[in-house]
Amino acid sequence: MLGTTTRRFFRDADVGENIYRTGKGLAYSYIYNHVSRHFGYNLGGARRTSDYRANVGFTRRTKTNSSTLLVYYNSEPQLKSRLVSWRVHNYNEFRKVA
Repeated sequence: MLGTTTRRFFRDADVGENIYRTGKGLAYSYIYNHVSRHFGYNLGGARRTSDYRANVGFTRRTKTNSSTLLVYYNSEPQLKSRLVSWRVHNYNEFRKVA
């Protein structure tokens, strides 16, 4: 989690111009991972508020939310079989960009 306070010009869409003001922003990301012998999942996400700024570095886009979910199953290895092992996985990503 990271919070920023920046004094600079911010775009005001209602007025249609840039206004010099203090912006207080927030950014965070998270990942939760569970793994077992055959089954696993990964849950993650990130968010940046509209006033978030990185004065040292580069912020590609603000006012974004994203969540990801990966669920998978691994078969039991069969060393003497023609098909040794197999895996099924499903990856979903949800994004909201305002």
